[in-house]
Amino acid sequence: MNPTPPPATPLPASLRLGPVYLRVRQLSRALAFYRDRLGLVPVPVPRPGEREPAVDTHEHRQNGGAPAPGAAVHAPAGPHRDAEPHREAATVTGLAARAGGPPLICLEEAPEALPRPPRTTGLYHVALLYPSRAALARAFLRLLEGGWRFQGFADHGVSEALYLADPEGNGLELYADRPRDQWPRRPDGTIAMYTASLDLDDLVASAARSRSGAAPGSAARAGSAARAAVAIPSRPGRGSTPHEPPNKHGAVLQAGYGAVPPAGDDGQDPGPVVGHVHLQVASLAAAEAFYCGVLGFEVTQRDFPGALFVAAGGYHHHLGLNVWAGEGAPPPPPGAAGLAGFTLALPGEASLATVLERVQRASLEARPSPRGWTVLDPNGIPVHLTAPPA
Repeated sequence: MNPTPPPATPLPASLRLGPVYLRVRQLSRALAFYRDRLGLVPVPVPRPGEREPAVDTHEHRQNGGAPAPGAAVHAPAGPHRDAEPHREAATVTGLAARAGGPPLICLEEAPEALPRPPRTTGLYHVALLYPSRAALARAFLRLLEGGWRFQGFADHGVSEALYLADPEGNGLELYADRPRDQWPRRPDGTIAMYTASLDLDDLVASAARSRSGAAPGSAARAGSAARAAVAIPSRPGRGSTPHEPPNKHGAVLQAGYGAVPPAGDDGQDPGPVVGHVHLQVASLAAAEAFYCGVLGFEVTQRDFPGALFVAAGGYHHHLGLNVWAGEGAPPPPPGAAGLAGFTLALPGEASLATVLERVQRASLEARPSPRGWTVLDPNGIPVHLTAPPA
């Protein structure tokens, strides 16, 4: 694969990921998981027509703002298959880390949606980034107490991660980053993610250590309980790639870690944010040309079989891309359950305008919608581009 030349104007380091939209067949079941198991809070989501991208004026454009919703930014349709991403679901429920916070995941109810067929493009997992190891440990313990099934655990050097799926089979990663100055790097300074077994004992012990006034030895007791509770077999093979953990577990973990420790003096922590999104694509070359050559991400790691990782601002990755469903994998049927789009939140309208201009120069189409400016990637996945109003 020939690398895409670095973008002339990379995406800004302050880029963040906004809401991820999941189309679900049974909203009540999915909502119960995200609310009761993960602790996310339902929040309102603007209805169609309640919020539009910023209104355009001549002066606004001269000052570097984004085009107005009424000003089409498009050329030949390119990879666009249909108008599906612009159809709004009848029921959309937002889920935030805290009451009044921005939605991290938005669930679209679509009872008639077909299940996503295997070996198609779409979501590999949504990754929720926790503010600390202790916060990640508390999330793990809540799921453990509820008897939830984990798919695996991994230490990636840059982060520690838990893998599972929601009730509809959408992949999830829960993770906490290590400090950036501790990330493994090659001699040339590039990031060197890897996959090793996760020390669950020490992760759980971090929750006890974080407690205000925790008794001496409480962390050690938590670690001892972990060893008594879980025996995770090693599995060879694809564990050599990021996000394919070598210590997978195919059964419900048994209780034994004890009660979930409180978060601290106020019993709360900031909760997670969307850290990255990992996609299954048909072609790494086409995905790189779009996400790097057009949108402006930079490649951070390309030396894992069938996978590519890209980011803005030197992060280890905002997007993971893989062809593990097979080179040339087809898209799911229009309107199928699963990923219905994800959001790139740019820091200002000038940076949004820069990206939209690149989209136009690439002969792609960006359409205004209540979710932002929507462009489809080469696999037909909606990417929503947003920026706070000036």
